[in-house]
Amino acid sequence: MSGHLPFFVILIVSYIYDLIKDSAYVKFFFAGLLAAVGAVILDAVISIVRSLIRDKSVLSLVALILSFIAVRFFKVNVIIVILSSLFFAWQLR
Repeated sequence: MSGHLPFFVILIVSYIYDLIKDSAYVKFFFAGLLAAVGAVILDAVISIVRSLIRDKSVLSLVALILSFIAVRFFKVNVIIVILSSLFFAWQLR
């Protein structure tokens, strides 16, 4: 039974969400959650950029900027950017 527990939990949560998804309170909750997630991501980016500038890691800073441009403006899949970054980091070590 324990192997099926995650399935049943997801099933129950999905059922409950389907019942309440049209509620204004639920919509406000998820809008607030979206803002909170955005703030956490922004904080992480600022922290990474600060450490790259402090360590004078020009190559990593350039990789960060190019990754952002690829995803934002050229709609490159994030997974491809991550795998490419891992490959280049492995090649440079």
